[in-house]
Amino acid sequence: MSTNYAETAAAAQRAHDRAVAYGANATNPLDERSVWIREQAKTTVGLGHPDLVEIARLRLLSDPGFPWWDISYCYGVLRDGTPVRVDLGVGQLPKRGFRRKLVELAQANGKHAKGMGLLDNISTLS
Repeated sequence: MSTNYAETAAAAQRAHDRAVAYGANATNPLDERSVWIREQAKTTVGLGHPDLVEIARLRLLSDPGFPWWDISYCYGVLRDGTPVRVDLGVGQLPKRGFRRKLVELAQANGKHAKGMGLLDNISTLS
């Protein structure tokens, strides 16, 4: 991965730290691999795509006190290593039970949520 991706990830970390300092609740800032995947993803596939093997990052946004997460973006990796944007088929998830809803979405698309990283690679900002 090039230095450019590392610099972008470092800038994202600084922005994350500033947001937290001002009272935002943010988790899982961008790392170099996430930046690389975001920059390389040229196509969008559905969650049920047969070659989709990994969810690399799912970004959820909300306001404090609002009961829903908005899905900002989702990136994944195909079996051949190609980075892609992933359409989960929904635009929002309930804050209460959102992981359960992600499992249901994965199952409905013939996927295993935990096995593909859907529950592990979540970034939130509220």
